[in-house]
Amino acid sequence: GVFLGLAVLTKWWVGLIIIPVFFFLTLQKTGWKRALGWSILVLSTGLLIALPWQVYIHLHFPLEAAWESRFNLLHFTEVLEGHVHPWWFFLDRARTNWNELIYPAWLFFAYLLMKNRSRPEYWAIAVWSFLPYLVFSAAMTKMRGYVLLTAPAQFMILALFLGFLSGRFNTRMGWAFRFVFAAVILLGLRYGYERARFFWPPEAQAAMNKDIKALTTQLDEKTVVFNTPYFIEIMFYTPAIAYERMPTEEDLNKLTKAGYQIRYAVLAEGHLKLMETPGH
Repeated sequence: GVFLGLAVLTKWWVGLIIIPVFFFLTLQKTGWKRALGWSILVLSTGLLIALPWQVYIHLHFPLEAAWESRFNLLHFTEVLEGHVHPWWFFLDRARTNWNELIYPAWLFFAYLLMKNRSRPEYWAIAVWSFLPYLVFSAAMTKMRGYVLLTAPAQFMILALFLGFLSGRFNTRMGWAFRFVFAAVILLGLRYGYERARFFWPPEAQAAMNKDIKALTTQLDEKTVVFNTPYFIEIMFYTPAIAYERMPTEEDLNKLTKAGYQIRYAVLAEGHLKLMETPGH
């Protein structure tokens, strides 16, 4: 209950994911009546911790609190800050968030879940992993950070998948299982290496940050930059919105109608430049 209250205070209603996960984990040991009772107790305790802050801000800062509440709801009904994506955005990004072989791991877990319907711990992992995907895929505003709360459950699924593969090393097709096992590990290490940039000298990062800061005069809140691996740095140092990928036709149409100007990032002679047209 305490952790639920703290989760709601820091991540708002997303923290409520604790309730169904807790219910299924408790169901494994106590039966559904006690699991439901304990879940209600956890919810009540969490509300006792989280509600005082909500009451306080609505009493002392009513306009700001009302605006924040409305803004949170707008994520589901409107595209905010240019974060327009198709409904499958989170499914597509799963390969870079978790592992490129997360999809066969999901299929294996679905098989495992159907084979073990009476094991609540599998349902807890399923709810934790996929309920946020279902909810946020329905939202109009989609940001890749929305589903990061599922990370522990996603890694549990990958671990179960690796366990399945390793258990078949000595079979007739053992070489194939070993290959997939190694691929999961190596792909995970590759993403970690690329993001940590172990061998990228600090001077190079400082030079890139300088280039990004120099672009501030060209960028405002109504600018969207595509095609840059430095999208986080651009959004940190400038008021613009930035994406690593290229836009779709649907993206361009929606952003243009909303009054955004589109820019494409390119590296020219080691420096970051912005172009109005890709490739020019």
